[in-house]
Amino acid sequence: MGGALDSDELAASRAGFQSAGRRLDDPWLAPVRVLPWLGDQLDAVDDMSTAAVAALDASNGVAQAVRSTSLTTSEVDIATALTALSAARAELAEVDVPRSRWLVGPVLSAREELVASLTEIDATLARFEGLAGAVSLLASGDHRLLVMSANTSEMGSGTGMLLSYGVLTLDSGRLSVSDFASVDELARPSGVSISDEVRRLWFNLDPGHEWKYTSHLSSSGTEVARLAGEMFNSLPGDGVDGVIVISPVAMQNLMVAGKAVPIDVGDRRVPAREVAQFLGTTQYEIAGDARRVRHQLISPIATAALSALFDGEADTVELIEALFTSFDERHLVFWSRDDALQARWEAAGADGATAAGSVKVAIANAGGNKLDQFLSVDSNLEQVGPRRFRLSVTVENTATGSEGDFVAGDVQPGKYVGYLVATIPGGSLDVTSAGDLPMNAASSDGPTHSVVALVELDPGATTSFVVEFTVPVAVGELIVEASGRRPAVRWSIENERVDAPTPAKISP
Repeated sequence: MGGALDSDELAASRAGFQSAGRRLDDPWLAPVRVLPWLGDQLDAVDDMSTAAVAALDASNGVAQAVRSTSLTTSEVDIATALTALSAARAELAEVDVPRSRWLVGPVLSAREELVASLTEIDATLARFEGLAGAVSLLASGDHRLLVMSANTSEMGSGTGMLLSYGVLTLDSGRLSVSDFASVDELARPSGVSISDEVRRLWFNLDPGHEWKYTSHLSSSGTEVARLAGEMFNSLPGDGVDGVIVISPVAMQNLMVAGKAVPIDVGDRRVPAREVAQFLGTTQYEIAGDARRVRHQLISPIATAALSALFDGEADTVELIEALFTSFDERHLVFWSRDDALQARWEAAGADGATAAGSVKVAIANAGGNKLDQFLSVDSNLEQVGPRRFRLSVTVENTATGSEGDFVAGDVQPGKYVGYLVATIPGGSLDVTSAGDLPMNAASSDGPTHSVVALVELDPGATTSFVVEFTVPVAVGELIVEASGRRPAVRWSIENERVDAPTPAKISP
């Protein structure tokens, strides 16, 4: 089904199921229906055809409602779309799928496919419902949101490193974005709620007080965003009621979906499809270590990306597809102090949270350079025993040291120093490590567990880290997830490559 609902694809599928249903009603098949076993099989296929058509009709109604709505549409129209979503999910819940007890062969396989499709359709509708509800709440009032630009050339554990910030103001749906500035210009925060586990694991990064390393403190995007919001609100001045963490990849996704025209940045015109590359490399060629100049380069791009959400010009389905892709890759994270709004971000998959069964690989920069874009990271997850898994990570530093002082570093040009953070299910037992890198530390991280190894890689060098763990019985499935890197971590399951950003799931 994908991230968005394609009404043309749904219509074609519906016609196919209807055709199958008509064939099953052929009078020549009537004598067969009286034979108990064969009749049960045919009746089941007939019932599944009817169920599938009902599900597709419900989804098609939603697709039409969503396509006729934009994120700047009146609250009445958004409410109409929400009603269609809720009604469709209720219809799905009422779909009658035949029991599998007496089904065999292709009929049983068809039932399993139908159940999987219904589950996927409902999950997609739930995301739509959450996103529409969140937008409705944002559009209906006044909001101040802290916008943290997540630098993917210098990564943290849960997101890109939060080095620049601005403030987005929404006044009944009307948007304005301030100029961006360096977090180094912010005062030292205090009184921020930090868990004992985070303090023990990252004590050397001064958690809750040091802005630069906020992105290192958790593999959960929502926790990183929450900490940034609390830190900002501990400072004098007007506070914020939410946080947006957005990387150059998400900016590019939103601008492309929003049909944004090339942006004038200094004396350059940057097409939407070149935004990630511009912010990853070109901006440093232009401005070097002149921070104020670089933040001025970010401002028009971030404003154009965020405006795509609210200016009503984008095709809604394309925009939602871009949003879901950015959410799933952890390039865009929303957090709100309002519980009702936060619940909707969570339903939409926009919170960047990790689940109890999450498996994720991140590398957090500690070298003060922009070399993450030159790290090649390959990870493989395989089962090696009853509920026991091995996570193998290989990291290659493809930098040469000639990328320029600000990118490569001026002390040991091209050398990468950072923390490899492997996220494994919370409560994992008998955790051991192997490979080139020793395990330096481990701690709980919300519902998951973090295993940390120190990485030091010269230009052209390669290293490896292996962690084995036994999954607790309470964890029903492992979910391989993205960590917001650019380029993304390349994942394999049982040594078979899987496409990102689709989360892969494994039953222990």
